[in-house]
Amino acid sequence: MKKLISLNEVSYTYNENVEPRKFVLNNVSFDINENFFTLIFGENNSGKTTLLKLINGELNLIYGDIKIEGESIKGASRTKINKLLQKFSIVTNNPIDQIIYDSKLKDYLEFYLQNHHYKKEVIPQVIDEVCKVTNLKSSLNKSIQYFKSSDLRKLYLVQALLSSKKYIIVDDLQTLVPTKMIEDFMLYLKENCKDKTIILISDTDEIISDYVDKVLELNDGLLVEEIIYSEVPRLERDF
Repeated sequence: MKKLISLNEVSYTYNENVEPRKFVLNNVSFDINENFFTLIFGENNSGKTTLLKLINGELNLIYGDIKIEGESIKGASRTKINKLLQKFSIVTNNPIDQIIYDSKLKDYLEFYLQNHHYKKEVIPQVIDEVCKVTNLKSSLNKSIQYFKSSDLRKLYLVQALLSSKKYIIVDDLQTLVPTKMIEDFMLYLKENCKDKTIILISDTDEIISDYVDKVLELNDGLLVEEIIYSEVPRLERDF
């Protein structure tokens, strides 16, 4: 079974030179397997965002080690980390690249899907389904340049789901998908993302944990629980 991301005794503090040091992550170790569906959850200030920033190289790793597809990112250059993350679509609260297009969402998505080699006859259905579960359907005829930041994040999520990249990480899921739509969203992933490795980061495990292969719970920087439901990816199994 291929390990996509491995953490070994990872700790992090934002105040390295202040004593006593307060670690926002403290000796965290776990593996995320390829083709599996993983949920990382915990309340605010549990260390989730710091964890993601360490994985994507936004923060420098000092204590412990992180490997992506078997290669360590500790001390790695930005160029090397970017190369390791080429297969990833990472949806964060503060995306570096902003989409500012003077076009309607529907037109933009049609163009996007054509460039990703979707057959022309399936494009309307694909757009309808993904916009429904991401709560963007009412914005299909709205120009993207007038999108609020929350709707832009949903667009990044849509692109991640529809792209050819193999790995998806979604931060702060509960701000993207309303609770009442979570189950539909998870069912969409089961039906349409069987060939992808998905990592969801959320404040809660409510509903989401019913659909994943592994649950990792962080609390005050500690990994307090790790639940593995099966050695067979859930996206390949019946519920």
